[in-house]
Amino acid sequence: MRIRSIDERLHNISTKLITRCGEEQFLATGFFYNSLSPKDPSKKGQWRTIENIWLVTNRHVIVNERDPNPKIIDKLTFHLRAIEDNSCVWVPFFLNHPKF
Repeated sequence: MRIRSIDERLHNISTKLITRCGEEQFLATGFFYNSLSPKDPSKKGQWRTIENIWLVTNRHVIVNERDPNPKIIDKLTFHLRAIEDNSCVWVPFFLNHPKF
């Protein structure tokens, strides 16, 4: 049995998050939750369509509650892992408030 690396086990499951609220920047983590289509018993194999993908994290990552007047962050950067030249690299995606 081949032992998989931690990068292989967590590939496209967890993500690092970078949030910005004003001039402050914070690091956090999140994970992806996928909603899969029902299995088609007439087809062989395990391939199923991903119907929805959610990024899940804690409330305090999205709402800056350290401020006396809590507010939603200005920018969220999340990352997907990709394998390039047998190495794991982070590919960033950016969301700016109020678009998310």
